[in-house]
Amino acid sequence: MHTAFAIAYNLALGLIACVYQFVSVLRGRRFVRTFLEAWIAAVVFVAFFSLALPFTIGIFCPSVADEIIFHCVPDGPFVFAIAFLGWIYPLLGVSLGYGCRHLWKRHCEKNTP
Repeated sequence: MHTAFAIAYNLALGLIACVYQFVSVLRGRRFVRTFLEAWIAAVVFVAFFSLALPFTIGIFCPSVADEIIFHCVPDGPFVFAIAFLGWIYPLLGVSLGYGCRHLWKRHCEKNTP
């Protein structure tokens, strides 16, 4: 169960931090705005699953919250790491999307009759 949760958690974080931004910029959204939205979304996602969810469950059932914190939550300090270093993945996704969009426009303008 722990492995499945970790895989789903990291897959969802990757989709939020890289894939969505790549597609958004490729379709014509602004570079900086998309980058900032991705960074904030990644921080909120990690904070929710690492801090807010276990503490909310702990209000109703402390034993389940302890089980979740010790076995399912990836890492509490990871919230601070993603807040300060989490810009790398959104920047990568946005940059790749922008580069592909630039190449697509350049290739289409060059080869149109």
